[in-house]
Parts: sequence; C-alpha cells; structure tokens
Amino acid sequence: MSADAMSIIGKINGRLMDAGDGDPYLALPSKEEIRWLLPLGAPYSRAGVFDFYHPYSLKNKFLKFAVMALIRMRLAGTVLAGNILFKDDSEGTGLKKTLERSLGVKIDISLSVNPLMDKATGIIVNPDGCVIAYSKMGFSDHSAALINNEYESLQKVRALGLVSCDIPEITSFFIENGATCVVETPSAKPCSISRLRLTKKHTVFLSELFGRTQKKGLLEESAAYIRLHAKILTGIRSFPEEWRERFVKCMERLSQHRLIQMPGCLSHGDFAPWNILFAGPRKNIFLTDWEYCQEGLPFWDAFHFISHTNILLNRCAQSALTDMVFEESVRKEVYSEVCPEAAEDPEKLKASFILYSVNMSLRYLEMYSIAGRLDMQTKKILSVFGKVLDDYNR
Repeated sequence: MSADAMSIIGKINGRLMDAGDGDPYLALPSKEEIRWLLPLGAPYSRAGVFDFYHPYSLKNKFLKFAVMALIRMRLAGTVLAGNILFKDDSEGTGLKKTLERSLGVKIDISLSVNPLMDKATGIIVNPDGCVIAYSKMGFSDHSAALINNEYESLQKVRALGLVSCDIPEITSFFIENGATCVVETPSAKPCSISRLRLTKKHTVFLSELFGRTQKKGLLEESAAYIRLHAKILTGIRSFPEEWRERFVKCMERLSQHRLIQMPGCLSHGDFAPWNILFAGPRKNIFLTDWEYCQEGLPFWDAFHFISHTNILLNRCAQSALTDMVFEESVRKEVYSEVCPEAAEDPEKLKASFILYSVNMSLRYLEMYSIAGRLDMQTKKILSVFGKVLDDYNR
C-alpha cells in the first residue's frame, strides 16, 4: 500500500476509532489507489457493508462473493492476514462516538479510502449488519470543500421536491478534529444497480431536473461559461503546456458561439451508473454522490453517463465516444426529452459537449495539481477528453 494510503488510514485511525476498540482492519486487495477497509470482529455484521457495493465486472463480483464468504466463515483474517493493517491503541477522539450519538445506536464502519483526494467514504452498519447510513469524511481543504458542496447541494435539490428521483437525506453534518463529515440516509430496499445505458427512468429524471432549474439566456451569460472562462484565465500558467494550448484555442472557437441562446441548469456532476440505484417498491432512481453538483448546461449529466461508462468500462477511444454522444437515437430519446430547443440545434449540442469536456478536464487537472499524480483510470479519462478538444480545435 502506498505511503499516501497509509497516511489517510493513520488520520482515520487517530480520529475515528474508540479507545480500546482493538479491532484490526482488513484492506481488500486492489491495484487502484482507492481500496476498501473492513473492520474485523463480528463477521455477520461486517458482511452487511457490501450492501452498498455493486460491482459491474465479473472479476469484482466474484471478489465480493469470496470476501463475504470468508468474513461469514471467520476466515478473512486468516486467509488475508497480510492485509491486516492496524489495531487502534490510541485514545478515542470523538468522531465515531459523535456518529453513534447522532444515529442513536452502536455502529461499525467500513471505509473506502481515496488517498489522492485525502478522503474516505464510510458505510455504517448496526450490530445486526443492516446498513443504516452512508458517510463521507474529508481531511484536506479540497476534500472538505467537496463535502460542503454535497451538503449544500442535497439541501437545494431536496427542496425542489423531485418526483422522479429519491435524494439522500442528511442526518448530520459536523467538523471534528480537522475532519469534515456528512452523514446521509441509504437507499430503500430492495435495490438494484443501474444499467450501463440511459433508460427512460434516467431521462425522466434529467428532464425534470432541467425543467425545475433552467435559467434562460445567452451562452456567455450562463454560470457554467463564466466559471470555466474564469478558471482558464486564472489558472492558465499552472496547466501543462499542451493543455494551455488546448484551452486557449478551444475558448477562442467557442467565443464565436457565445451569443447563442443556451439555458443554464443544475447538473449532478457525477451522473454515472455506480452512483445510481433503482430502489424501493417503485424502483425509483436513488442518486448518491452530489460532491460535484453545480450550474451546468443542458445534457452535461447525460454526457457524463455516456463518457464515463464507456471510457472506464468499455475502454472506448475518443472517436468512438464522440459517435456515441452524437448518436441519433440518443439525441431523439434523451436530449430531445430534456431540452428540445438545444437538441435540435447541432451548434448548441456541440457547444454544450465541448464545454462539458473542458469542465471535466479542468476537474482532473485540478486533482493532479493537488495530489501531484493521477491514478490510471483518471489518466485514461483525461487522455480521451484531451483528444476530444484537439479534434474540436482542428
């Protein structure tokens, strides 16, 4: 495990555990920077944390099944002994106790650690192994800002009264010992994972979110255009040279379209299958991870779903991605249902996609500037968006 991963684990160990807890934590094997940490102790309750983990690949489905079996048979600590990281010997500093007071029950927490972002996500179970809450903890200014944005965005979106989507409810939000923490309700049961393509239910939600939050006006007046233009101007010297050239050329070309009518709207920011469940008796969409929610442009969430699903799971190249985004069936079945005016105008559709690509590139470059490196998946995404912008600049 990398030094960065051990560093954030140390922060969690010092802030999360109770004095005398004594449970070892098991790090599930992974090639990625992000990995799961499971507390070992009462095997049946620990296995419950996997209720929120819904892998798509056959390999990861098998690993989930195998680890759950090992935990239930009390063999995980033996078979994966080399992955046991630590026992807590320090005095408890309050974070876990604060969560228990908030939830009114004794808890166990499984953690997904992201050392690149200095952040951890927790699945909270009660002694019976039932998932009762979902938490996020940030240990840096950047990760704390993301968690703050999720907290504010969830309040804003819940106030919209959306009927096509269920939104997590915030049960507590606090800052303690330098950790910013938000605790949210989990999805209703039964729940199933999202398909890897946009369906009618996805489209109905996107249409409702657009309809409730759209702000008509010129492209240059939209919050998204203003924000991206300002970010490029203020950060231009900090970008790698190849990206400086891309952004300058791209914004010069886009300035020719700044006077087109283009409504702004709220965007989830990470609308991808792994953040979407179909939950409860009605199988309504349950949408998590609102960290990157912001003012965007029509179709940004649909672009995100298509691009990230196909880049990360199907390993598609830039040319294939562009074809998928502008596929006629997607335009008719998705874009036209969300914003018919922009869907019918190739100029507006293209401008929205290019600005989405700029937005995502800036997000990942910012991640690089903070962490000093990127994981393989993020490098792959950034490479594809770089080629999208190069193609547009030709």
